[in-house]
Amino acid sequence: MINILKKISFFSLLIILIGATFNSCKKNDLTNTNNQSENLLEQSTINKLKVTDGILVFPDLKTFQDVYRLLDSTNAYEVFESNYGYTSLRSVISNEIEEFNKIYDPKNIKNPDDHFIADNTLRTLLNENCEVIIGTSIYKYLNKDLVAEILNLNFDISKKITADNYLSFEDNKEIILHGETTCKSTDCKANISRSGYTTTTTNGTLRRLYHKISVTNVIIISDRKITSKIKEEYYNGILNKWVLNSNSHINSNLKGFYYEGRKCGSIIKNLDWITTIRKGYWGTQKIKKNISKSFRVKSNMIYINVSTSNFASHNWYLRFN
Repeated sequence: MINILKKISFFSLLIILIGATFNSCKKNDLTNTNNQSENLLEQSTINKLKVTDGILVFPDLKTFQDVYRLLDSTNAYEVFESNYGYTSLRSVISNEIEEFNKIYDPKNIKNPDDHFIADNTLRTLLNENCEVIIGTSIYKYLNKDLVAEILNLNFDISKKITADNYLSFEDNKEIILHGETTCKSTDCKANISRSGYTTTTTNGTLRRLYHKISVTNVIIISDRKITSKIKEEYYNGILNKWVLNSNSHINSNLKGFYYEGRKCGSIIKNLDWITTIRKGYWGTQKIKKNISKSFRVKSNMIYINVSTSNFASHNWYLRFN
């Protein structure tokens, strides 16, 4: 049994992630320079993570939560992955995006980034089959609202269970379902995302503007956040792929209303507190804000207002599918 691990600092892991050499088994010594009130981790946490059957293994839920929050603050995903030699969901999607960017047709809007796991930090900790091991359970994300906990490291069940057949496993005592098993389109949502492209041609150059907005509930962590991403690209005929338009000046604001409560009731609040967004990004803009666990939204209640050097001001609403 793996002992429960203590805590190390965020800055300590950051040293590992951006400055350490990973071609040896020995991990660098860590020092704490972060705020004393922040959750801290010990180097033993990083040392004792391992990979089994292509799945990242955490000794307990607290370690998983701590590493998730640590990575969420550093965004050093690639270096973290290289330290353990597994194939993450994030890396698979990233490679698919590279291929997607070689497609000229602006009407092709099936972006690999539109995966039901919208959170890059969670994508990093899951393998390509959306699995992670915590303690003696395999957690498999089936869709954006549902996670199957498979007890006793039953790899056979993990390989078989899917979003389409999970109901057939309801009587199996080795499976616990977390999240919402049913969700009507008229309900308030805890998890919802929308993305798409707008295209234009200026001075003979084909351009597209990618937008994505997500409300994410990482079910087994209970962290909630709202994120948006804006990216302007142009098609480079020499490279034969879409590339970031680094000269584009992007302004965007996340606006709207939300419900504070588990149901869509009368308590409605304004999103002005999220609009403290740094403006003046070039080429791409990412926004991330932690939100309360009781945050709920209805269709068309949240939107991004965007304008760029080549695209006029436009609102994109977060609509239910």
